[in-house]
Amino acid sequence: MGSMHSERKIEFKAYDTDGDWRIVEASADARLSLMDILRSNGFDIKGVCGGLALCGTCIVKVISGTGELAPPNDDEAAMLEMLPDAGTGSRLACQLPLSLSMNEMVFGLQNYE
Repeated sequence: MGSMHSERKIEFKAYDTDGDWRIVEASADARLSLMDILRSNGFDIKGVCGGLALCGTCIVKVISGTGELAPPNDDEAAMLEMLPDAGTGSRLACQLPLSLSMNEMVFGLQNYE
């Protein structure tokens, strides 16, 4: 059995739609998206399309640390262009896999209906 110490932890701050923030802890090896981990931590993130970058309801704003993330793929970029709320730092949480680069980043849910 693998040692528990091999698990790589990340910790970041996220603001919910009401402006409350929480520290979220996760394993960088969990093969989850940012949307998955926010949802399982009780954030009000919709993700209507199930993570296919088709609806834009998981839009988040990267408040700090945006340079650590890979740039949006074509599907994500196309959806962001269609969203009136999207701006600098906006990303689709379903398209962001958990990674060590998210450590100490700050995200905010955008209240996109």
